[in-house]
Amino acid sequence: MALPELNAAIVEQAITPEPGCPLTGFVARTEPSKDVHDDLFARFLLIEHAGARAALVTADMLGTDVPTATDLRRKVADILQTTPDHVMLNASHTHAGPASIDLIGIAPLDAAFIGRLETVLCDLARRAMAGLEPAVFSHRRGRAPDVGVIRRRPRQQPAPYSLDATLEVLTVDRPAGPPMGIIVSLPCHAVAAGTTLSISADFPGVMVRTLADDHPGQVIAFAQGCAGDINPAAGVRGFDAAEQTGATLARAVRDTLRDVAPTVLAGPIRAATTTAVLPFDDPPARDELAALDERSRQPDADPGDRAMGAFARRTMAAVDSGSVPIGLEVPVQAVAIGRDPCLRIVALPGEPLSTLAMALRDALPDPTMVLGYTNGLMGYIADRRSHRDGGYEIDTAFRYYGHPARFAAGAGETLAAAARQLVLAQLAELQETSDGGVI
Repeated sequence: MALPELNAAIVEQAITPEPGCPLTGFVARTEPSKDVHDDLFARFLLIEHAGARAALVTADMLGTDVPTATDLRRKVADILQTTPDHVMLNASHTHAGPASIDLIGIAPLDAAFIGRLETVLCDLARRAMAGLEPAVFSHRRGRAPDVGVIRRRPRQQPAPYSLDATLEVLTVDRPAGPPMGIIVSLPCHAVAAGTTLSISADFPGVMVRTLADDHPGQVIAFAQGCAGDINPAAGVRGFDAAEQTGATLARAVRDTLRDVAPTVLAGPIRAATTTAVLPFDDPPARDELAALDERSRQPDADPGDRAMGAFARRTMAAVDSGSVPIGLEVPVQAVAIGRDPCLRIVALPGEPLSTLAMALRDALPDPTMVLGYTNGLMGYIADRRSHRDGGYEIDTAFRYYGHPARFAAGAGETLAAAARQLVLAQLAELQETSDGGVI
């Protein structure tokens, strides 16, 4: 029996800003960008079946806040004649990109970049709609154990966390004619280039360039996984480390394409978004906040001290005015492609630790692909064990995001439960329909 036909298009466009823009991701980097090492891109995969459409959009940037991502998804969805539920916006999380989000003490939001991003994404949506054609969509799962390492040092002690080296490879081919493109996903912080003053896509850009040499004419895209606790194994030391990391990832992709049999997918397409409310702990004690404020005012205060002082003053003002929030509402999304087999793509916001992705894959039918850094950035999200162990991701990073306190224990499980409910609801819909129609 012939597979129900999918249509697809995959297109790309540069989003590189002019040198001189503020860079984001490192508090110690205080100077603006000086030049462009390699271009930043937005890439747009559109899949259609029986009039239903889903888009996976990737962008070389640290990430945007949730309201900005929501607005961009809505505008893209309008062009695609669908709903924002069907649009995923994933950030590679490069730390050598413009200030796509306002982080305390790091860099103010680059509104010009967000404006350019919106223009490019809308243009890509129109191009993808105009370029839809019959396609064969396939999934392979491999491993890339040499790309990343667990970076967690909870309260300055090593912890026995397992490395998530799961490599997801999606290929988009024409039934006859040259292939269209490849989408690669792996969890690893895009920080290999370090505190460079050159604009760069970091190691994902190297991977794209390397694979493009092997696959001329195809669009190659990188979608970031749940990389909150994973750094490049080559280190955070400059473009040599970025080249090494990208080349290592490209080799793993080649091996997966060669050695792993594809799972070929057909229709239907389903998508849904829900919200999860992530609770906050109580803010730090007043004397701790006052000490951070005082330290930031000293003559020898460094950029990190000044950032912590800004956080402290903001938090004390919120406490004094009685406006401290008790939680944060965030989006959780799931897209399902196919019936039997079916690929589920779960999109989590923020910087989820890899433990959450591993738990979700264990809890849901295979194959389930889990992305982080999707549909908005608002801090690290941890499972209960990681929360208990503490460390930078749990105890400190929330301050840069402007929250009054860290997320409470169980926030990661709340996020994962919302994702599981979405996927299980999609499975129930599949079981209730037997005619292959679109829901």
